[in-house]
Amino acid sequence: MEIPKKLAILTTVLLILSICMTIYTFSAYSVASKCIVETDNGPAWKESPPGTLFPWPKKPGNKIILPVLVELNSTDKTIYLYFVKSGVLLGLNIALWGVSLVFVRHLVRSILKISKEDANNNT
Repeated sequence: MEIPKKLAILTTVLLILSICMTIYTFSAYSVASKCIVETDNGPAWKESPPGTLFPWPKKPGNKIILPVLVELNSTDKTIYLYFVKSGVLLGLNIALWGVSLVFVRHLVRSILKISKEDANNNT
């Protein structure tokens, strides 16, 4: 018997997504905690030019950093308020790892079952 290819591919894709999402989560929380402040008008970048949370978290500034509050754009504001600050991003990350591990477990059991059947057939 062969290893179920669809299961192996799906498990691999889930693991890659889990790793990427974990790296994104750590980066987003790091950038948000160091570079975003809450103001009366909503969240703002501490420095200019502003950073971003999408598509990949990036701290503000290039070579010249000005200490001035810059309002988050609508995309960054949505990501910050609804995913980072609320903890939803962390919850999604944990859930994705849970699903990935279930698939890994299923794949390992399939491989062990196949190897056990092959050992029985050879004797």
